[in-house]
Amino acid sequence: SKNVINILLVGLDSKDALKYGGRSDSLILVSLNKKTEKISMCSFFRDSWCYMNLSGKDSYSKINSSYLYGGPDALIDTIENNFKIDIDYYVAVDFSSFRDIIDALGGVDVHSDFDFVGYHGKHHYVVGINHLNGAQALGFARERYAFPTGDNQRGKNQMAVINAMINKLVSPELLK
Repeated sequence: SKNVINILLVGLDSKDALKYGGRSDSLILVSLNKKTEKISMCSFFRDSWCYMNLSGKDSYSKINSSYLYGGPDALIDTIENNFKIDIDYYVAVDFSSFRDIIDALGGVDVHSDFDFVGYHGKHHYVVGINHLNGAQALGFARERYAFPTGDNQRGKNQMAVINAMINKLVSPELLK
């Protein structure tokens, strides 16, 4: 639809992925509907097995490896071909950039559905609202093994962080 803008958010799996490349650890499609003024999000499981055409060669691999093999163009082509979605724009951040963005916002408030110890055991999250700095938000967004639904909950957590960032960006206190 001409009323929908699709933006692919890509979280790369290293500290300097923007400089040295990496896998797409997190893939979230944000769709902005100009007519209804609604935003919707969809998370792609990083281990989804997909068809890829890389440099003219047909292959199958996990979707998160397409960025490593061919950069953002290969990733976008893979998603467009497998899911029949047109991607208008993309934003890619690595771990360092993600932490810096959250810290620049003064942290974010996210709701956790579970009490859990996060990725690498560094942070503890409780059921309810948690105020997270950049490192804590990264741990919250990356964890998948602590949940009975694994990557499904991980995707929900990532979208919760994105929603919190959006809410923070439009808050009157940040505008001051």
